[in-house]
Amino acid sequence: MKPRRNKSLLSLALSSLLVPAAALGAVASVSTAAHAAPAKKVSSKAEKAVCKVHAVLASKEGDGKIPKNLEFMKEWLIDEPYDRYKSFHLLGSKKVDLKANKATATAFKTGHKMKLSLLGGDEKKLKLHLDLTHRDGIENLVTMQYSIEDNGLFFVEGGEHKSGEVTGRIFWAIQCARR
Repeated sequence: MKPRRNKSLLSLALSSLLVPAAALGAVASVSTAAHAAPAKKVSSKAEKAVCKVHAVLASKEGDGKIPKNLEFMKEWLIDEPYDRYKSFHLLGSKKVDLKANKATATAFKTGHKMKLSLLGGDEKKLKLHLDLTHRDGIENLVTMQYSIEDNGLFFVEGGEHKSGEVTGRIFWAIQCARR
């Protein structure tokens, strides 16, 4: 594999864990503690952040070209574990403004609901809490805390999904930067 910029080891480890579990049909639920209580306040230098969240459908059928609206993540899509897919379709994008220790909720056309919280950070990284539901909008798919480099990308896989005539795997690319 080639060197990667702005990728945290956690995002790579999570991708490596989620893809095999999803391939077996398991529902991946990552948490620092099962059904963890709301995160405690963390003091930090990061008080505000803005995140762009992209819901993407990866399919094994297609021409192998990365669409223009996903070009910013091409480096990741042509590498493991996403290199097995032949097409990528943007299902939706959301801009999420975060304030320290306050959850911001957003919903996707797919039915999935997401809450992001800024827990703090240091000079280089942001600490975030993520809650993501299944398509039913109720049952938890992922509940976790993670740290990522400021303006880095973090991927979360959601399993099998069909949109129109395209079937594949849905995932979210989350990119956050302090304000």
